[in-house]
Amino acid sequence: MQTIHQAFQLLSRGQVEYAANLSARVLSDAPGHARVHYLACEVAIARNQVARALQHINRAIEIDGQEPELKFKKAQVEIIQRQGLKAQSTASTTAALHQDNPSIQLHSAKIFSQFDNHAGAEAFLLQARSLQADSPEFLFEFAKNQFYLGKTLEAEQAISDYLDLRLPTNGPLLFLRARIQKQTRAHNHVQMLREYLSRQLPEAEATYCYFALAKELEDLGEYADSFKALKTGADIQRKLIRFNLADELSNIENLIRTFQPASVAGIPDSSSPRAPIFIIGMPRTGTTLVERIIAKLEGVKSAGETYDFTLAMSSVINQYIAANPGQKLSSLDAALKVNHNDIAEKYIHNLRGMFGEAEQYVDKLPFNFLYCGVIRKTFPRARIIHLVRNPMDTCYAIFKTLFHQVYNFSYDLDELAEYYVAYRQLMDHWHKLMPNTILDVAYEELVSNPHGASKRIADYLGFNWSEELIEIQDSTAASSTASAAQVREPIYTSSIHLWRKFEGELAPVRKKLLAANIISD
Repeated sequence: MQTIHQAFQLLSRGQVEYAANLSARVLSDAPGHARVHYLACEVAIARNQVARALQHINRAIEIDGQEPELKFKKAQVEIIQRQGLKAQSTASTTAALHQDNPSIQLHSAKIFSQFDNHAGAEAFLLQARSLQADSPEFLFEFAKNQFYLGKTLEAEQAISDYLDLRLPTNGPLLFLRARIQKQTRAHNHVQMLREYLSRQLPEAEATYCYFALAKELEDLGEYADSFKALKTGADIQRKLIRFNLADELSNIENLIRTFQPASVAGIPDSSSPRAPIFIIGMPRTGTTLVERIIAKLEGVKSAGETYDFTLAMSSVINQYIAANPGQKLSSLDAALKVNHNDIAEKYIHNLRGMFGEAEQYVDKLPFNFLYCGVIRKTFPRARIIHLVRNPMDTCYAIFKTLFHQVYNFSYDLDELAEYYVAYRQLMDHWHKLMPNTILDVAYEELVSNPHGASKRIADYLGFNWSEELIEIQDSTAASSTASAAQVREPIYTSSIHLWRKFEGELAPVRKKLLAANIISD
């Protein structure tokens, strides 16, 4: 046990090979010890040997099948393998064996939540609550769960119970509470947020609170104060993240340079018969709304904002580079040479493991706009729907959203505008390279004429249109995107030209978009 403990310490410090040597030694000395195989599993994960990791954790469970930690580790390995349904099954089985343990119920709920299965997670959270679970961790998870499921009152009560504990960290739930519903003069938390922000708060905590305050002030129509709070929070967040805009812009330039007509014409199309639907664009442009409409079509299953295309593409590209070291290929160069059938097979395999079989999957990760060229070669029958929105409304909507570890360009107005210009240049390139294959859908059309827009989408996808497609507020599906609250409401138009409430504050963005001929006076 002392050697095992030492090996885990080495792993925590990133000294994988030293830990692997110790693991091999104890594995040889005590192959019948469950903890030895647990260690071997961790070493295999660190070495990216996932199949071996699964073998060792399965052996550990054979030795000590009563230990829930081993089964949760197995679920973690299954998640790495993109076998989400198996991971949920493992968590569910573990929870069933320990129904009187609130910590195990909570852990199982977290695993289900990783796959946006918030309805499934709720069952474990309710079981934990029946066991008088009232820890901060439980209240935090329960509040998020109820919010994602559209259960406003329950979410607000869980947030209130959490805040009553008077813990040092409240920002994430204060931000969540601001998003639950539109605040009114009679019901808001502006004064409380201002008083809280008057304290000496950690920067991360303050960021959440400034974004919460900005949202509530916007709801109340106090636009100048709203933007002031928003700018303060964005400035703090920008300092907290490591981000190099030049790298992002260079990546887009390289995509345009690499995917030219001559080079693309030389790439054999995949023979995959599958026709996944990709919803792309900038965030906050209506991608979730379109996903909700399409998900009502028969035989279509949403994969949400999954990174599985990026994972499949990167895996195949990296394997090709490793197999051809003499060619000294960049990732983009390799993207022109790989067998795109391999990407298609890996992508569909992962989606099947994560979400089950479907006639068609909907992948609504907005940032897949970067990979339209690869998508088209991988799935010649794919449907790509590109959401477009008034550029100024788009930039404001992005700027006022506090994202989680993505869209790092969004906290500085100049960086946001520059990235937006590059995005538009890339989308113009894809349209020229692949004419008549990408359907542009305007957010403004979608919300002002949902019948016409949804019919155009259905025609493009080859489905029959029906009135039910636009009744998105009736959907019981959970949503954990930045639009989680909005998709619970009927389609509305109040966000059109909202940027004009902040015309002076957004002048830096407007100046750059004018210079790039994205907008006109």
